[in-house]
Amino acid sequence: MATQFVVLESRQKNNGSTVVVHTETPAGSNAAGVVWATALSESFGGVFVSAVPVSVMPGGRQAELDAGTRFEWSVNVQYDANDTNVNKLAAVESAITADEPVQLVYFQNRLRFWGQTGSV
Repeated sequence: MATQFVVLESRQKNNGSTVVVHTETPAGSNAAGVVWATALSESFGGVFVSAVPVSVMPGGRQAELDAGTRFEWSVNVQYDANDTNVNKLAAVESAITADEPVQLVYFQNRLRFWGQTGSV
């Protein structure tokens, strides 16, 4: 599955856009042995509230978010107001490519020990 995005708002005055991104959850498990998708889904109770309105969300996406097989993050993209649409789209794609590894590390650190049990 490829990383997919939806532009939610464009700010002409600030020459930028807010972009919501849906990235595939990595395979494997966290340090507690819980599968990443399970840790993500159960961390929010199995019903994910997306920033993307249902009317523009690709079919089946809500089910992927609920199941934890994709995680959602956003990025603010700046560009020149005089740029062509092609250049603006390139700026969006470049920002996503640059920020995705950072978001993945944040996601994994946030859920690294989710589900860990023990006794003292």
